[in-house]
Amino acid sequence: MNSNLAVALVAATVAFSGDFARAAGFEKNIIWSGRYGGQGGAALSTVEGSEALYWNPAGLVSNRVGHDVSLNVSPTLANYQGSISTDGENRKSKEVMAFPFGLIYGATLNEKWGFGIGSYVSGGSAVKYENVPISVFTVRPEIKSDLQLVEIGAGVGYRVNEQWKIGAAWRVGLVNAKLSTASVSTAGGGTLTATQFTNLKSEEFAGFRVGAQYAPNENWGFGFSLRTAIDFEADGDGTGQVQTAAQVPSNSFTSLVGPASVKSSFPLQVSLGGHWNIEPGVWRAHAEYGFTQYGDLDQLEITTNFTGTPSTSTIKQDWKDQHHVRLAGEFLGTSWPVRFGYVFTSQVVPEDHARATFSAPGVGHTLTLGTGTDFMEDTLRFNVALEHSWIDGDVDNANPTAVGGKYESVGTSLHLGLAYMF
Repeated sequence: MNSNLAVALVAATVAFSGDFARAAGFEKNIIWSGRYGGQGGAALSTVEGSEALYWNPAGLVSNRVGHDVSLNVSPTLANYQGSISTDGENRKSKEVMAFPFGLIYGATLNEKWGFGIGSYVSGGSAVKYENVPISVFTVRPEIKSDLQLVEIGAGVGYRVNEQWKIGAAWRVGLVNAKLSTASVSTAGGGTLTATQFTNLKSEEFAGFRVGAQYAPNENWGFGFSLRTAIDFEADGDGTGQVQTAAQVPSNSFTSLVGPASVKSSFPLQVSLGGHWNIEPGVWRAHAEYGFTQYGDLDQLEITTNFTGTPSTSTIKQDWKDQHHVRLAGEFLGTSWPVRFGYVFTSQVVPEDHARATFSAPGVGHTLTLGTGTDFMEDTLRFNVALEHSWIDGDVDNANPTAVGGKYESVGTSLHLGLAYMF
């Protein structure tokens, strides 16, 4: 019966991921989790059961022998603001509603071994500006970045002794992307090239996550997790419109069509953190530090083959490595515990390469609040959390490589989680 349940879960997660991939949100500090979203995603040292497949696979062997299936959905409303046109006007993107999810089955077989299998959204971006005016040209392109990464994972946890647990997981990355860009050349009196890339897909099988948890006693413990990078090259279709200054009076343009591909990476991440039971069963504090190697993302490489002419172009990124700090607390003295957290994120996008379709060039902040309880004789667990994240920054109008103005990225999420334990 247990093996049949695992097979059914794999089939369901593959189908489920296809539905949600097109609506996944941008990568932020907390993608999903009703349980750990309330405490700012500070889960490394305490997570156990099925959700440990995503947060820290060492927790796949829990203190309770048995099985659990967890479903998390996090409706997220995101919008961006930035300078995107040569007219210097500051524009707001279209609001995008996304539904990141996690659907995972976990089992602790005995006091030594546990495993998990499932699917979940782990990253991406979603931003769209419509009918953008560019200089004198009558073509009004859509500027869009819609990149999603859904993972199918399988992992195992092992209890080394009473203090140590270790774990490892294999991650398959399913990339789905749509991009729209525009550029202007001054040659020949001026030329606008607007390009759209659709059906960009890639399947990558070389992702892994390893982790450890250490708890010398009931008062404190720490956790460690390492996520390897997933490099991808997504292949799809490309279309485009080219309009010269001479074509503007007649409102005409030249159409382009052909195959295209986009190459980038979902970077390596290392996290370390711990918890302290200030008053066991009443107050618990969490603190974590994480490093994500976004400095490796120098550029987004785009290859096209319009009208039989191969061409490679790049969108310069030159991003910085990301550092984040999570601080959280839990009040456990009631049947509906109160969880709260704050996350500080260092600046990733530099002012020199600010784009209205990237995160804003500044530091990020996240505030969270959540709670939850058990039902049906502790076999059904419900958790809910509210999160608000924001990043803002300014670019000087004299900057030679970016359009000056105010940039902002804002996201609000409702994290909902349900787990059945048997």
